[in-house]
Amino acid sequence: MLESVMIGIGASMLGVLAGIGIATGLKSVFEAFGLGLPTGGLNLKPSSLIWSFVVGVLVTIIAAILPAIRGSRVAPVEAMRSAAVEVPLAGRVRTTFGAFLAAGGIGLLIWAVVAHPENQLTLVGVGSVVALLAMLALGPVAAPAATAVLGAAFARFDAVPGSLAFQNSKRNPRRTAATASALMVGVTVVVLFSVFIASLKGIVTAAVDNTFGGDLVVSAGQFGGVPLPAELTSSIQEVDGVESAVPLGSGEMLVEGEGRRFTHSDRAALTGILDLEERGDEIAGLGTEEIAVSNAVAEEQDWKLGDTVDVRFEDDQPLKLKIASMYEHADLVGEVLVGRDLYAQHSALVSDQIVFITIDEGASVDTVAKALKEVSAPFGKPDVRDRESYTESVSGNLDQLLGLITVMLALAILIAVMGIANTLSLSIVERTRELGLLRAVGMTRIQLRRMVLWESILVSLFGVLGGVVLGLGVGWALVETALGDSAQASYVVPVGQLVTVSLAAVVVGVWASRKPSKRASRVPVLSALGEG
Repeated sequence: MLESVMIGIGASMLGVLAGIGIATGLKSVFEAFGLGLPTGGLNLKPSSLIWSFVVGVLVTIIAAILPAIRGSRVAPVEAMRSAAVEVPLAGRVRTTFGAFLAAGGIGLLIWAVVAHPENQLTLVGVGSVVALLAMLALGPVAAPAATAVLGAAFARFDAVPGSLAFQNSKRNPRRTAATASALMVGVTVVVLFSVFIASLKGIVTAAVDNTFGGDLVVSAGQFGGVPLPAELTSSIQEVDGVESAVPLGSGEMLVEGEGRRFTHSDRAALTGILDLEERGDEIAGLGTEEIAVSNAVAEEQDWKLGDTVDVRFEDDQPLKLKIASMYEHADLVGEVLVGRDLYAQHSALVSDQIVFITIDEGASVDTVAKALKEVSAPFGKPDVRDRESYTESVSGNLDQLLGLITVMLALAILIAVMGIANTLSLSIVERTRELGLLRAVGMTRIQLRRMVLWESILVSLFGVLGGVVLGLGVGWALVETALGDSAQASYVVPVGQLVTVSLAAVVVGVWASRKPSKRASRVPVLSALGEG
């Protein structure tokens, strides 16, 4: 335990310094992605540095408790052996506990999707953590079966080294599972966000295809951009070739005491360019004492046409507004829709995020787009795109967000790679006599290095397999709960990205095996045989 305290103190000091350096690097990454976060310099609070140091030391001590207990139970005679004592199977208590966690995690995820409770996302979060703990607990149980399938393929490709690599992984499933756990966690998060963003891209594409009937879009740009002033719409409407321009702005309001995202627009022109599948009174005829809500929100809150709801805008003035209309397609306009004249009565500044444009019959899209860029230039040079490029732009922004998340997770992947390399190195030390025997019976240095290489790849693929399975499961629950209200919502599996992750795991395995394999090939045969 004293050793863990010393390691914790040293590692935490280095970790705090490394964290400051990484934070500086992330600031540069954010700027490269077009995000000026944070807007000022780095804020180094002493309390944050102290807590980081304390947590690092405590985590190291906690991690050392079980190994210390196990070490204290080793008999002195047994400890004199140079070879490690292999533990072939997971304990019954661990298996039972893992199965209990798995049932609980899966149950929470399914309940969140099927039962539609109010705290859906919270249940998905808790269920995800429980399922992850179950995967970690059941790793030693699943390792023999998973490595058997992969090991059989390795043995066919590279008979002796591949077969020995499989046997080494199989005889100590706890070590295999523990080594792969960090990589599994990182892959889980990457797959989760890949599935979610791929599904979100599908919604955006379907929303534009099924709802938007216009020709051009003027938007504030990626990640929100600078809001568009209301005067821009008036300037757009004066451009030759423009038939109609419909601005959409958004904000936060309280409806029955609950925060809701709303959209404000020109009611009369809105339904001429967007197909919302409305029912009740026409949205074009909404008065200043009426609002429209999506069918999904109405069903969630048990609202009916004609109901009156308490509403507060940013001026905090209490209002009672009638639900005069409901609509199905809410992906472009959100869950609550109000008229611009109503919103203007309660806001000091009316601005927009996007303007949908329809051009005159016979007009050229390219010509009108060029004119719109000239007109929009004094208003911050917003993006001007046609339908197709607008969809591609939104998808590109989502891909950029996924890339940003992946970059931030790269540190976790790096830690996983270091864990694989360290475990393999320790394994080489434990198996010095075994490696000497293999060399003595004719195994070459190259074959020995290939054996360690296959072991590393085997562990990496096991971690990826667990991460992909868990990421797909949690991703399904997240898509169904977070995006399920959308009429265009569908669960999308990004096969290409999953293949890329798997190939990256192979690269990770190859890289992690470099030093351990070199060390294994340099073990002196005679001195190795003399140990034990």
